[in-house]
Amino acid sequence: LKIGLYTIDIHGNFLEATEEFLEILGLSSMKELRQSNAREILNLEPYDRNPAMPRQDRLVRELDLSVRRADGRLMTLMDISYAAREEKTGDLIYHGIIMDVTDRKRSERSALEQPSLRDPLTGSYNRLYLEEFERRMIEMEKNWGCMYIFIDHFKQFNDRYGYETGEEVLRKMCHFLMRYARASDGVIRMSDDEFVVLLPHVDSSIVARINRRFRQAALGSAPVPFSMGTATRNPDESLEKTILRASRDLSQVRVLMRVPKVMRR
Repeated sequence: LKIGLYTIDIHGNFLEATEEFLEILGLSSMKELRQSNAREILNLEPYDRNPAMPRQDRLVRELDLSVRRADGRLMTLMDISYAAREEKTGDLIYHGIIMDVTDRKRSERSALEQPSLRDPLTGSYNRLYLEEFERRMIEMEKNWGCMYIFIDHFKQFNDRYGYETGEEVLRKMCHFLMRYARASDGVIRMSDDEFVVLLPHVDSSIVARINRRFRQAALGSAPVPFSMGTATRNPDESLEKTILRASRDLSQVRVLMRVPKVMRR
Protein backbone atom coordinates (compact mmCIF):
# COMPACT_ATOMS: atom_id res chain seq x y z
CA LEU A 1 0.00 0.00 0.00
CA LYS A 2 1.16 3.52 -0.75
CA ILE A 3 1.63 5.53 2.45
CA GLY A 4 1.37 9.30 2.83
CA LEU A 5 2.51 11.29 5.88
CA TYR A 6 1.16 14.61 7.13
CA THR A 7 1.28 16.97 10.09
CA ILE A 8 -1.53 19.33 11.13
CA ASP A 9 -2.24 21.70 14.01
CA ILE A 10 -5.20 21.51 16.40
CA HIS A 11 -7.35 23.48 13.94
CA GLY A 12 -6.72 21.00 11.11
CA ASN A 13 -4.34 23.25 9.15
CA PHE A 14 -1.67 21.35 7.24
CA LEU A 15 1.90 22.03 8.38
CA GLU A 16 3.71 19.36 6.38
CA ALA A 17 2.95 16.53 3.96
CA THR A 18 4.94 14.09 1.84
CA GLU A 19 4.73 13.80 -1.92
CA GLU A 20 3.01 10.42 -1.49
CA PHE A 21 0.30 12.10 0.58
CA LEU A 22 -0.31 14.63 -2.18
CA GLU A 23 -0.33 11.89 -4.81
CA ILE A 24 -2.90 9.79 -2.94
CA LEU A 25 -5.24 12.79 -2.76
CA GLY A 26 -4.55 13.84 -6.35
CA LEU A 27 -2.99 17.18 -5.36
CA SER A 28 -0.06 18.80 -7.13
CA SER A 29 1.65 20.84 -4.41
CA MET A 30 1.71 21.93 -0.77
CA LYS A 31 0.32 25.26 -1.89
CA GLU A 32 -2.77 23.54 -3.26
CA LEU A 33 -3.04 21.42 -0.10
CA ARG A 34 -2.91 24.45 2.20
CA GLN A 35 -5.82 26.07 0.43
CA SER A 36 -8.00 23.68 2.45
CA ASN A 37 -7.78 22.06 5.88
CA ALA A 38 -8.10 18.51 7.16
CA ARG A 39 -11.84 18.91 7.66
CA GLU A 40 -12.38 19.73 3.99
CA ILE A 41 -9.86 17.28 2.52
CA LEU A 42 -9.99 14.31 4.91
CA ASN A 43 -13.49 14.82 6.34
CA LEU A 44 -11.98 15.27 9.79
CA GLU A 45 -13.58 17.58 12.30
CA PRO A 46 -11.18 20.30 13.56
CA TYR A 47 -8.94 18.63 16.09
CA ASP A 48 -9.58 21.24 18.75
CA ARG A 49 -13.32 20.43 18.63
CA ASN A 50 -13.27 16.69 18.07
CA PRO A 51 -13.45 14.61 21.28
CA ALA A 52 -12.37 11.49 19.36
CA MET A 53 -8.96 12.96 18.55
CA PRO A 54 -5.94 12.09 20.70
CA ARG A 55 -5.05 14.77 23.23
CA GLN A 56 -1.96 13.34 24.85
CA ASP A 57 1.49 12.63 23.53
CA ARG A 58 1.70 9.35 21.56
CA LEU A 59 -1.98 8.46 22.00
CA VAL A 60 -2.74 6.81 18.67
CA ARG A 61 -6.05 6.99 16.86
CA GLU A 62 -7.02 4.84 13.85
CA LEU A 63 -10.08 5.11 11.63
CA ASP A 64 -11.34 4.72 8.05
CA LEU A 65 -12.21 7.86 6.11
CA SER A 66 -14.40 8.26 3.03
CA VAL A 67 -12.55 10.85 0.96
CA ARG A 68 -13.05 12.35 -2.48
CA ARG A 69 -9.87 12.94 -4.48
CA ALA A 70 -9.21 16.15 -6.37
CA ASP A 71 -10.32 14.36 -9.57
CA GLY A 72 -13.66 13.45 -7.96
CA ARG A 73 -12.97 9.76 -7.33
CA LEU A 74 -14.33 8.49 -4.03
CA MET A 75 -11.92 6.35 -2.01
CA THR A 76 -11.47 4.88 1.45
CA LEU A 77 -8.40 5.84 3.45
CA MET A 78 -7.03 4.31 6.62
CA ASP A 79 -5.88 7.18 8.82
CA ILE A 80 -3.54 6.65 11.77
CA SER A 81 -2.46 9.66 13.83
CA TYR A 82 -1.05 10.60 17.19
CA ALA A 83 -0.63 13.78 19.23
CA ALA A 84 2.74 15.34 20.02
CA ARG A 85 4.22 18.63 21.22
CA GLU A 86 6.08 20.90 18.84
CA GLU A 87 9.64 21.18 20.17
CA LYS A 88 10.10 24.93 19.81
CA THR A 89 6.66 26.26 20.77
CA GLY A 90 5.20 23.41 22.78
CA ASP A 91 2.02 23.60 20.73
CA LEU A 92 -0.01 20.43 20.31
CA ILE A 93 0.23 19.01 16.77
CA TYR A 94 -0.85 15.80 15.10
CA HIS A 95 1.26 13.47 12.96
CA GLY A 96 -0.74 11.26 10.63
CA ILE A 97 -0.38 8.45 8.11
CA ILE A 98 -2.90 7.69 5.37
CA MET A 99 -3.17 4.56 3.22
CA ASP A 100 -5.51 4.03 0.28
CA VAL A 101 -7.50 0.88 1.20
CA THR A 102 -10.30 1.36 -1.34
CA ASP A 103 -9.68 -1.91 -3.20
CA ARG A 104 -9.30 -3.90 0.00
CA LYS A 105 -12.55 -2.57 1.44
CA ARG A 106 -14.34 -3.25 -1.83
CA SER A 107 -13.10 -6.84 -1.79
CA GLU A 108 -14.21 -7.28 1.82
CA ARG A 109 -17.69 -5.96 1.04
CA SER A 110 -17.93 -8.21 -2.01
CA ALA A 111 -17.00 -11.26 0.06
CA LEU A 112 -19.62 -10.40 2.69
CA GLU A 113 -22.32 -9.74 0.11
CA GLN A 114 -21.61 -12.87 -1.96
CA PRO A 115 -24.11 -15.65 -1.25
CA SER A 116 -22.54 -18.59 0.54
CA LEU A 117 -21.62 -21.50 -1.74
CA ARG A 118 -21.56 -23.98 1.16
CA ASP A 119 -24.28 -26.15 2.61
CA PRO A 120 -24.33 -25.40 6.36
CA LEU A 121 -25.24 -28.96 7.36
CA THR A 122 -22.72 -31.02 5.42
CA GLY A 123 -20.00 -28.53 4.44
CA SER A 124 -20.38 -29.51 0.79
CA TYR A 125 -21.13 -26.99 -1.93
CA ASN A 126 -24.73 -26.03 -2.60
CA ARG A 127 -26.54 -25.49 -5.91
CA LEU A 128 -25.09 -21.97 -6.29
CA TYR A 129 -21.74 -23.61 -7.05
CA LEU A 130 -23.08 -25.16 -10.27
CA GLU A 131 -23.11 -21.84 -12.11
CA GLU A 132 -19.60 -20.98 -10.91
CA PHE A 133 -18.27 -24.38 -12.00
CA GLU A 134 -19.88 -24.23 -15.44
CA ARG A 135 -18.65 -20.68 -16.07
CA ARG A 136 -15.09 -21.61 -15.14
CA MET A 137 -15.04 -24.74 -17.30
CA ILE A 138 -16.40 -22.91 -20.35
CA GLU A 139 -13.88 -20.09 -19.95
CA MET A 140 -11.06 -22.65 -19.76
CA GLU A 141 -12.55 -24.66 -22.65
CA LYS A 142 -12.45 -27.80 -20.52
CA ASN A 143 -14.78 -30.79 -20.52
CA TRP A 144 -16.61 -32.11 -17.46
CA GLY A 145 -18.37 -35.13 -16.13
CA CYS A 146 -20.54 -35.78 -13.09
CA MET A 147 -21.83 -38.43 -10.73
CA TYR A 148 -25.40 -38.20 -9.44
CA ILE A 149 -25.99 -39.79 -6.02
CA PHE A 150 -29.44 -40.56 -4.59
CA ILE A 151 -29.78 -41.94 -1.04
CA ASP A 152 -32.24 -44.82 -1.19
CA HIS A 153 -35.46 -44.51 0.86
CA PHE A 154 -34.18 -41.54 2.83
CA LYS A 155 -37.66 -40.26 3.78
CA GLN A 156 -38.56 -43.61 5.32
CA PHE A 157 -35.22 -43.63 7.08
CA ASN A 158 -35.97 -40.20 8.61
CA ASP A 159 -39.42 -41.30 9.69
CA ARG A 160 -38.04 -44.39 11.39
CA TYR A 161 -34.88 -43.08 13.06
CA GLY A 162 -35.57 -39.35 13.42
CA TYR A 163 -34.23 -36.19 11.82
CA GLU A 164 -31.11 -35.96 13.98
CA THR A 165 -29.96 -39.38 12.82
CA GLY A 166 -30.93 -38.42 9.27
CA GLU A 167 -28.77 -35.30 9.45
CA GLU A 168 -25.85 -37.37 10.72
CA VAL A 169 -26.30 -39.72 7.75
CA LEU A 170 -26.17 -36.77 5.35
CA ARG A 171 -22.96 -35.50 6.95
CA LYS A 172 -21.37 -38.94 6.77
CA MET A 173 -22.49 -39.39 3.18
CA CYS A 174 -20.91 -36.08 2.27
CA HIS A 175 -17.68 -37.07 4.05
CA PHE A 176 -17.64 -40.34 2.13
CA LEU A 177 -18.01 -38.53 -1.20
CA MET A 178 -15.34 -35.97 -0.33
CA ARG A 179 -12.94 -38.67 0.82
CA TYR A 180 -13.00 -40.57 -2.45
CA ALA A 181 -13.36 -37.60 -4.82
CA ARG A 182 -10.28 -36.05 -6.38
CA ALA A 183 -8.92 -32.83 -4.96
CA SER A 184 -10.24 -30.92 -7.98
CA ASP A 185 -13.75 -32.39 -7.82
CA GLY A 186 -16.70 -30.58 -6.28
CA VAL A 187 -19.27 -32.27 -4.03
CA ILE A 188 -22.68 -30.56 -4.13
CA ARG A 189 -25.72 -31.23 -2.01
CA MET A 190 -28.62 -30.79 -4.41
CA SER A 191 -31.53 -31.53 -2.03
CA ASP A 192 -32.32 -33.53 1.11
CA ASP A 193 -31.25 -36.86 -0.36
CA GLU A 194 -29.36 -35.96 -3.55
CA PHE A 195 -25.70 -35.16 -4.17
CA VAL A 196 -23.68 -34.45 -7.29
CA VAL A 197 -19.93 -34.83 -7.71
CA LEU A 198 -18.62 -32.54 -10.46
CA LEU A 199 -15.61 -33.87 -12.33
CA PRO A 200 -13.56 -31.24 -14.19
CA HIS A 201 -11.11 -31.97 -17.02
CA VAL A 202 -12.29 -35.53 -17.73
CA ASP A 203 -13.32 -37.79 -20.59
CA SER A 204 -15.62 -40.81 -20.49
CA SER A 205 -12.80 -43.23 -19.58
CA ILE A 206 -11.81 -41.19 -16.53
CA VAL A 207 -15.44 -40.87 -15.44
CA ALA A 208 -15.81 -44.65 -15.70
CA ARG A 209 -12.66 -45.17 -13.61
CA ILE A 210 -13.85 -42.76 -10.90
CA ASN A 211 -17.25 -44.46 -10.90
CA ARG A 212 -15.60 -47.84 -10.25
CA ARG A 213 -13.54 -46.40 -7.42
CA PHE A 214 -16.61 -45.03 -5.66
CA ARG A 215 -18.53 -48.27 -6.05
CA GLN A 216 -15.66 -50.32 -4.65
CA ALA A 217 -15.17 -47.93 -1.72
CA ALA A 218 -18.90 -47.85 -0.95
CA LEU A 219 -18.91 -51.56 -0.11
CA GLY A 220 -17.35 -50.93 3.27
CA SER A 221 -17.31 -47.15 3.71
CA ALA A 222 -20.65 -45.67 2.61
CA PRO A 223 -23.01 -45.04 5.55
CA VAL A 224 -26.26 -46.03 3.81
CA PRO A 225 -27.45 -47.65 0.58
CA PHE A 226 -27.58 -45.32 -2.40
CA SER A 227 -27.93 -45.29 -6.16
CA MET A 228 -25.56 -43.58 -8.54
CA GLY A 229 -25.44 -42.52 -12.18
CA THR A 230 -22.69 -40.93 -14.26
CA ALA A 231 -22.45 -38.82 -17.41
CA THR A 232 -19.78 -37.06 -19.46
CA ARG A 233 -20.58 -33.81 -21.21
CA ASN A 234 -21.69 -33.99 -24.81
CA PRO A 235 -20.48 -31.27 -27.21
CA ASP A 236 -22.02 -27.86 -26.36
CA GLU A 237 -24.12 -29.42 -23.60
CA SER A 238 -25.04 -27.39 -20.52
CA LEU A 239 -24.09 -28.62 -17.07
CA GLU A 240 -27.78 -28.95 -16.19
CA LYS A 241 -28.34 -31.39 -19.04
CA THR A 242 -25.26 -33.43 -18.12
CA ILE A 243 -26.56 -33.78 -14.55
CA LEU A 244 -30.02 -34.66 -15.84
CA ARG A 245 -28.61 -37.50 -17.97
CA ALA A 246 -26.68 -38.84 -14.99
CA SER A 247 -29.83 -38.76 -12.83
CA ARG A 248 -31.69 -40.85 -15.44
CA ASP A 249 -29.04 -43.58 -15.43
CA LEU A 250 -29.16 -44.60 -11.77
CA SER A 251 -28.14 -48.03 -10.56
CA GLN A 252 -27.91 -49.30 -7.00
CA VAL A 253 -24.51 -49.34 -5.29
CA ARG A 254 -23.71 -52.28 -3.06
CA VAL A 255 -23.22 -51.16 0.54
CA LEU A 256 -22.46 -53.63 3.35
CA MET A 257 -23.10 -51.23 6.20
CA ARG A 258 -26.84 -51.05 6.92
CA VAL A 259 -28.95 -48.88 9.17
CA PRO A 260 -29.17 -48.37 12.07
CA LYS A 261 -25.39 -48.75 12.25
CA VAL A 262 -24.97 -45.42 10.44
CA MET A 263 -23.48 -43.74 13.51
CA ARG A 264 -20.40 -45.89 13.19
CA ARG A 265 -17.45 -44.22 11.41
